[in-house]
Amino acid sequence: MGGFFYFAAEGTRHAGPGAEELRRLGLAHLIGEPLAWRGCAAGPAGLAGTVLAAGAEAQAIGYYPDEQEWREITPALGRDEQAGRCWVGRRRGEAPGPEDLARRVRRAGYEVRLGDGRVWTIPPVRFLPSKYGLSETGEFLADPLPEYAPLTRQAEALRAEVLETVHAALERRAEPPTRLIQGRQVYELCAAFLAINYRVGIVEVSALGLLNDQTLPALMAAILDLPILDELRAELAEKKSAVCAAGGPG
Repeated sequence: MGGFFYFAAEGTRHAGPGAEELRRLGLAHLIGEPLAWRGCAAGPAGLAGTVLAAGAEAQAIGYYPDEQEWREITPALGRDEQAGRCWVGRRRGEAPGPEDLARRVRRAGYEVRLGDGRVWTIPPVRFLPSKYGLSETGEFLADPLPEYAPLTRQAEALRAEVLETVHAALERRAEPPTRLIQGRQVYELCAAFLAINYRVGIVEVSALGLLNDQTLPALMAAILDLPILDELRAELAEKKSAVCAAGGPG
């Protein structure tokens, strides 16, 4: 099984897209990856452009509408409004997995089974690259590298919110909500952490069906280094089952 294809409707070109163009197309997760490319006279929507691929798919690069299925990356899905149109595709009936999408260099982390039934390695925020130093008072400092600083700040803010939610629920002796936190911001954060080890963005994560009401909390627990969340959910589920079995409130 192979990975994903990409089509950039930018007309005739003499080289593959650079980092800035990939970012504008909503393909920042491909920056730094060796990409094969091939011009295409008529791709999705009949437009001329370039088909891109990484990994095994680089050997079979091309636009074959009878054998592939494509989805457009709209501005709502990360493409710059001023950029040309862009699509992501895959072989019809196939779902690329972690082995197909793995980066050449990966970071250690928790193994989490996601919505496709396969196991993905998710590095927790504390495993992200950092630089070390000392403050003027001699205090040891560990700061994330600049490219990981925004991701670290988002994860730490989410961690504080999760802990506050859990603590508040425990203090009230009430069951916390099944879905502690939800929304696009969390979805994008999960996709960004998946992208550390794999060539995926929010569109690929959605296409593969990796996140649902069960896997998103597990992925959050891995990112935030809080496996206790899974234990808490399991304990609450057992208590709820026991209450229902005893004829109590359902």
